Amino acid sequence: MNTIRQRLIEIADYKQLSVRAFEEFCGLKRGNISNLAPGGNIGSDKLSKIVDMVPEVSLDWLLTGRGKMLKEDLSEVSSIFSYGDNDEVETRPRIPLDAVAGSLSIITQSVSEAECERFPVISRFPKYDFTILVKGDSMEPEFHSGDEIACRIIEKPSFIQWGRPHVLDTYQGVVLKRIYNRPDAILCKSNNNAYDDYEVPKEDIYHIALVVGAIRLY
Repeated sequence: MNTIRQRLIEIADYKQLSVRAFEEFCGLKRGNISNLAPGGNIGSDKLSKIVDMVPEVSLDWLLTGRGKMLKEDLSEVSSIFSYGDNDEVETRPRIPLDAVAGSLSIITQSVSEAECERFPVISRFPKYDFTILVKGDSMEPEFHSGDEIACRIIEKPSFIQWGRPHVLDTYQGVVLKRIYNRPDAILCKSNNNAYDDYEVPKEDIYHIALVVGAIRLY
């Protein structure tokens, strides 16, 4: 399995540096790469430092493993990340709660934006408000456990796209499902037929967010 840690090691090899020397080259702390857990994610602040030092490396490849390590056009940096007025990389919060693909999780306290890690905006995705990690297999093969999904909060019920995957913030927790309208509830369906459908009362739903993109770390 090709993980983001392995791809970072490949970049170090390309630069003919040890992992420790590559960490120093990018201004990272010792262990930021070498101690990265298999399948783990690199923080947006560290990712920005790597991007600054090796702009010839494809960000799409680094984040997803797709395509080639080296890009042909250095302007690809601008095509993947969104930039603000001050040429700073735009970010969105990553909600530190798993979207449980299979059953609802219990949330004991709310999460403030200050508690969220910031992750660079992927400009090729439609507009989105946050990302969250998937856990479980009920939405396979479309979404795998460990996928990071980008979501846009639905402001009005008329904007809900019934039948498409959404993340529901409910009284009982956070859940990722395909949703369908019912008079007093929302029907939640899995892609995996091993999981039964169920309904969530509309009064128990705080927020609904449409899934607009996904990143898979191989």
